[in-house]
Amino acid sequence: MKSSNIPEVKLGIIAVSLFALLYKVTWGKEKDRTETYLFTYTCQSAPSETFTGITPGLVCSDGDYGSSLGKLADVNASGIEGDDRNWQATFTSMVEGRKGEHGVTVGDVLYLKGKSFSLVVGDSMFAVYLSDIQPLE
Repeated sequence: MKSSNIPEVKLGIIAVSLFALLYKVTWGKEKDRTETYLFTYTCQSAPSETFTGITPGLVCSDGDYGSSLGKLADVNASGIEGDDRNWQATFTSMVEGRKGEHGVTVGDVLYLKGKSFSLVVGDSMFAVYLSDIQPLE
């Protein structure tokens, strides 16, 4: 009697394996698909010397989690009225990530507008918040 159940068990294992493979090939790929986004970061104040050498093309990363945030596409820095030691700036970079129900996931880190973190650009670090996320088409 026990030997007659073995083919049924094998058939069940094969059916489950095929279902899992079909899921990964069809629906599971959508979850892993990345798209390119334009992230805009706002720095409200940083010492003016930290902006020396900051130019488009430099590598950007999250100083808190180590996530790669692409290359710097643009930087717009200016002095702060009444403060001759610090500047304010906006940075933009093109980032590969996965759109979720809330925000964009880069690696294992979720990025939402308003998220504050340390942005590393070249050899400098800036306290920023993520002020905009736009998909690139």
